[in-house]
Amino acid sequence: MEWNPDTMSIHFSKEAFDGPLNVDQVAAIRAQYKIAREADRLTHGQAAKLAGVAEGTLSSWANDTYAGDNAKVAEKVTKWLKLRADRVMRAREMVTTPPFQRTKSAQRILAILDYAQMDGDMAVIGCGPGFGKTTACEQYRMERPRVSISTMSPSSRGVSTALIMVLQSLGEKGAKGTPQALSSKICEKVSGGGALLIIDEAQHLSALAVDELRSIHDRTGVGMVFVGNQHIFDLFDGTRNVTFAQFSSRIGMREKQNRPRREDVAMIAAAWGVEEKDEADLLFKVSQQPGGLRSITKLMKLATRIAQLDSADRGLVHMLDAWEQISPTIKA
Repeated sequence: MEWNPDTMSIHFSKEAFDGPLNVDQVAAIRAQYKIAREADRLTHGQAAKLAGVAEGTLSSWANDTYAGDNAKVAEKVTKWLKLRADRVMRAREMVTTPPFQRTKSAQRILAILDYAQMDGDMAVIGCGPGFGKTTACEQYRMERPRVSISTMSPSSRGVSTALIMVLQSLGEKGAKGTPQALSSKICEKVSGGGALLIIDEAQHLSALAVDELRSIHDRTGVGMVFVGNQHIFDLFDGTRNVTFAQFSSRIGMREKQNRPRREDVAMIAAAWGVEEKDEADLLFKVSQQPGGLRSITKLMKLATRIAQLDSADRGLVHMLDAWEQISPTIKA
């Protein structure tokens, strides 16, 4: 039996479980249980549920007053303590993703959001998948007041469903009613100036839903930014869709970018601690393929984990291994 102070776990050899635990082993498990329960700030009742032991039994066992089979209770507690130790170790081994990076592309997105909010204007942002659009929008919402993000999907394509999503982002739970009532409710919530509605994944919206949101902007002057993939401009281009000619003329700013810039990738690579040119070149090649910057994050997290398992410093070999596992059909 060995005590691990880092994970507060006791390691028993296989032979230790071939027969009943002895008094010393039970005492050691009892001591560890007390340490773990206090560290996790658990009541006996909470710990009892985790260990699969009746609360009264566990409480008396912990106080060394249990008249039943103490070894049997200790075995159940040990299983929970082992699971807990595994989780502690897993948490320590988790790869930490770098914080939000203000790349050149991210700064352009943030600037458009700021413009729309300050001027009460409309804008459209269309970029490739994995570009970091949503991350930039989330960062902006964290930094500014009265900003909401409504994420659309195929199921929220229609007018009513789209308006319900917007109301939910504004804190209105269980919203329902006619499209007119829902639209009026949104107008009430964003009135007064200074608000910004970010409509993410806007390419899923129908023409009628977009036009209803446009009318909300016209009635309230609320800042409104439609964010989506490259196909979003097929919906908002008035030259190809007569229905949206007036809508297109209302758009104050547009941002269209299919792939991340090299300087964007360089900043993210530096945040991951990548210094070697061949590693940086690999990340840039990956960023230009489907998945963009999102693929870089997935690659680096997996490469770092592989290196940890090898007890080695992360290098190109680990990054190539990770990329092969993430996208085996695409050559970097």
